Amino acid sequence: MTALVTPCAISGNVNAVGSKSYAHRALIAAGFLQDKPFKMNGITYSDDVNATINCLQSLGVNFSDNKVYPCKTIPKTAILNVNESASTLRFLLPLVASLGVEAEFICSKTLKNRPIAPLLQTLTQNGVKVDTTKDGYKISGKLNADHLAIDSSLSSQYVTGLMFSLAYKGGGSLCVTGKKVSSGYIDITADVLNDFGVSVKENIIGYQLTRKALTNQGCSEQGYTVEGDWSNSAFFLTAAALGGSVTVKGLNLNSKQKDKKILSVLKKVGADVTEDNDLVTVKANGLRPFELDAEDLPDLVPILSVLAAFCNGKSLIKNISRLKIKESDRVEEILKTLKIADITAVYDGDLTITGGTPKGGNFTAGDHRIAMAQTILALYSQGKSRIYNAECVKKSYPSFYEDVNKLGGNFCVALER
Repeated sequence: MTALVTPCAISGNVNAVGSKSYAHRALIAAGFLQDKPFKMNGITYSDDVNATINCLQSLGVNFSDNKVYPCKTIPKTAILNVNESASTLRFLLPLVASLGVEAEFICSKTLKNRPIAPLLQTLTQNGVKVDTTKDGYKISGKLNADHLAIDSSLSSQYVTGLMFSLAYKGGGSLCVTGKKVSSGYIDITADVLNDFGVSVKENIIGYQLTRKALTNQGCSEQGYTVEGDWSNSAFFLTAAALGGSVTVKGLNLNSKQKDKKILSVLKKVGADVTEDNDLVTVKANGLRPFELDAEDLPDLVPILSVLAAFCNGKSLIKNISRLKIKESDRVEEILKTLKIADITAVYDGDLTITGGTPKGGNFTAGDHRIAMAQTILALYSQGKSRIYNAECVKKSYPSFYEDVNKLGGNFCVALER
């Protein structure tokens, strides 16, 4: 699919899509850490979230009318197609190992190339046999240990997966070595686990988990509600800072999501930002260059790069090397995008962008966050643009282009197949 973008300052109101991070975790917890069905509210059924749902169904969890029916009978074998979802793979590998299921995980080629060795090493050191296949991984045996260790310097998702494993087993300790990256996502895991009756306490070496009850403690009578997604909302909030006014509804201002940092960045560049309950409104009011350490904010970097492209002067986005091992080499994709837009950018571990007047052009995506960033760039650039492979936004935000057009008067983006 190709998105044809006509420059247009967007304005209006939009509802935040459900947080992908919370949805993955809540669905897994609902399937294996509680004992009765209940309703799940606020889920956005993106490709990644659907991958988790499909895998949970293969493990005996049922879904009907937005209700989750927990696993009653654990299968002996299972085939789990995680598609391109790294969260699904890294969260479920340790849990499935604790279930003792002989399982085959099928991955996309891009996911297969992403790092996972530290997690596989922890599994093999604790009684699980892991075979690498052409299409993914096969595991057998059972993860019985309740004292585990993991090097988390490549991904916080390894920590989350082992937390689910220990939570299912009733608790245990997790020693975390190496530099703890993206710790905010571990905080989200602890938040969800607490809602489902598992206490997570951080200590000097890692985490101690204790399951208090087999029930959904944090769920109201109306069910569990997945909060709004700050990382995806950042695209429209940033667009408003470039020109226009946008209100996003459904954001938790006290969220554990680190990407709510987008508000302080937009204030720093000069935008007017108003917060009221679950509403956030951003209005354009100048664009000053900025400096930001993005080590714990990897998902914000693509749209922050677009913001920097319009700021008059040099902006510095620091500590972004881990973006090279995401769905794509996002550092390289950002540099390519800015070059097409005639914006100077230099990467040396940090990213320096000299803002100016971006030009439209033909952009190739394939990575959902890059495609969305390119679209916002194109909306405010000189001349029309094309975003090729735009369908990749379905990975996290299936209705992205519909929402762009609602805010832009139903004419700024046309889709071609």
